Amino acid sequence: MTAVSATGRLVTVRGEFAAKEKEVAPPPIPCVKWAASIAGRPRRAVLKPRAMRWLIPLLGLMAAIGRGNVQPVMQGTLSLHVLPGADVSIDGRPLKKGVTEDSYQLSPGPHELSLTQPDFQPWTRRIEIESGKELSQSVKLDPKPAKLKIDAEPRDANILVDNVYRGTAFESLAQPILVNLPQGENSKMVKLRVFKASYFDETQVVQVTANREKLLQVKLRHLEQEH
Repeated sequence: MTAVSATGRLVTVRGEFAAKEKEVAPPPIPCVKWAASIAGRPRRAVLKPRAMRWLIPLLGLMAAIGRGNVQPVMQGTLSLHVLPGADVSIDGRPLKKGVTEDSYQLSPGPHELSLTQPDFQPWTRRIEIESGKELSQSVKLDPKPAKLKIDAEPRDANILVDNVYRGTAFESLAQPILVNLPQGENSKMVKLRVFKASYFDETQVVQVTANREKLLQVKLRHLEQEH
């Protein structure tokens, strides 16, 4: 027969003598059960040192979160001003087109800021964002040169652009005259002078545009035509 002793243990009684007492084992705790299963597995099933490299920091992070010791990381702000406007990419990811003024929330640390516009030179810089702070970035893009061709009579007439000699009219047809523009500007006015000995000069003020080609036709009058 079986009886319960004063200590809460089950005792098997056979006749007048008590057999060996048996303890009632409590249900296993989940984590202990898991540890026991790991211990009982073959050696190759135990976590390798390579896995422990990420497991130990992860367990530490989970413990810190449980204690409330980990504070959320505050983002920083990039305030961007662009002339004359451009497409914005950050860390290789396109964000917005035609931006002249905008702001972006970014994680702290280094970032790559890229600005593109078809008529301007591409612009790329490495910026550093600080947690909870604002970084203001003002950019004036460099325009691509304007192109100027002069179809003149006579063909060997000389060309001055803003009082700088730029070759002959014939040469400009084969290789256009490149006109640089100010930063952030997509057009400007230039003074053009076409001249040759024994001819009247021709002077014009023309507008040129970044990354655009302009063709002018000029016919000089010979001095003898006035007599």
